[in-house]
Amino acid sequence: MPMIQLVAKDMVAQHISNVMWAFARCKIDVGASESLFETLAERAFLLADAFTSQGIANIFGASGKLHRSGAPVSPFWDVLPILTEVAVQRADAMTAQHIANTLWGIA
Repeated sequence: MPMIQLVAKDMVAQHISNVMWAFARCKIDVGASESLFETLAERAFLLADAFTSQGIANIFGASGKLHRSGAPVSPFWDVLPILTEVAVQRADAMTAQHIANTLWGIA
């Protein structure tokens, strides 16, 4: 994961949600990558308004799945309230799947 760490500080919103989704989907053990999560969370905070409804759903879904697997996603807990506000603003654009993934991640 060193390559991801190198580019994480320059990622756009879609890249962040894709990386989070991939970590969760592949069940990657990210326990040793707290600094990567911190970098991704910092970028997500700065780019919160740039996330699409699918990107928000990916972040919430991935955070929930990683949390349930015991992975440290604590840096993202600070970003999720902001992304919740963005999700509410984009509610009209969210599909049923986006809403389900977002709610599952919150649960």
